[in-house]
Amino acid sequence: MPTWTAPRTWATDELVTAALLNTHLRDNLDALKSPPSASYLSTADVQTLTSNSWANLDANFALTITPSGTQVMAGINLIAKQTAANNGIFYVDIQSDDGTTQTAFAGSDGFAQAHCDNATPTQIKTLSGVVLISGLTAATQYTFRVRYKVATADDFDVLTGSSFWVREVS
Repeated sequence: MPTWTAPRTWATDELVTAALLNTHLRDNLDALKSPPSASYLSTADVQTLTSNSWANLDANFALTITPSGTQVMAGINLIAKQTAANNGIFYVDIQSDDGTTQTAFAGSDGFAQAHCDNATPTQIKTLSGVVLISGLTAATQYTFRVRYKVATADDFDVLTGSSFWVREVS
């Protein structure tokens, strides 16, 4: 994957070489066309969500990229089934971790949530969302994790076909 190089400031009468053009034009255009990205699509049921406080989803829902810029877009599509007949709620958030800091981007109830009612036990819910994550440090490796919590006494199974992706957008 090509990396971004700060564009050269050209001087009057400077000899333009193929190597300079390749670095500052071709490679930077390639970097813009193919920014750092990662994705995961589950091919089997993932796990049962049982935590009433924020917890990491399955390890496969942790993606690592090194953005050249300071913004990343992240998206999730979780397919979940309530495991009991009660009024269930589960919440989702995405967290970045650069080895020194962790930042929840949404707050106490996450950036997305799904509700189930006890009239339809074991119903399947799809929870989808996209979030723009800003303020990152350029050229720093980040791991982005899907985190969840459930309301008291609620359990949900995350099913096959759930997905997570991240992509640099700046």
